[in-house]
Amino acid sequence: MPPGWEGDVVFAGKNFAPNMKLRFECGGQSVKPKDFRVESGERATFHLKIQPTAEETTCIIALEVPPAPPTAETGPAVQGSPMVVQVTGASFAISESSNLAKAYKACFLAEGDLAPMEIMMKYSEAMQKGSQDECKLYVSSDSVKYSDKGKAILDQPASAVKTIEPVLMMGESMGAFRIVLTNGKIYNFMASGGHNEDDPLNEQIKRKLKK
Repeated sequence: MPPGWEGDVVFAGKNFAPNMKLRFECGGQSVKPKDFRVESGERATFHLKIQPTAEETTCIIALEVPPAPPTAETGPAVQGSPMVVQVTGASFAISESSNLAKAYKACFLAEGDLAPMEIMMKYSEAMQKGSQDECKLYVSSDSVKYSDKGKAILDQPASAVKTIEPVLMMGESMGAFRIVLTNGKIYNFMASGGHNEDDPLNEQIKRKLKK
């Protein structure tokens, strides 16, 4: 299900109970109780709308099955605790081959042809201002976008991107990179989700843009 998708999702199985409950958390979206319906002993559905800005994440999907109804032997009270069946390994992801926008954890530092030391100073200043969790660079095969508190900093089609290159300090990459446009403008970023030497963020973005 891509970001912005809305529709019904179906569970198929057995022994579904009318008062069974669903816990679903995925891509920043949760399911309200009224959106979950047990239609039969073998089928249940829930209505879901994925946020347009949903990010890759591990999903939590659990079905709470109530205890068996009372019988003549057990008396009028329901005995036991609900059994929880959890779906393991579920995740929400956007492949790099998809045309959909993918959110990369990167913070905009400054515009211009800055020296590596200047970029590191800008990053240090940004870290002192607070959490970097809100920094998101949205990249699709067609565009690259970044905004700060609703203000667009970068919003360009893929054709306007000339290069995406790492910023090296003493010959080593520290997670900083710059996006150079065909009009000569330069936007400097720093990966806020950690630096992966085997697959740096600038290379991931290049693959997504097919540059």
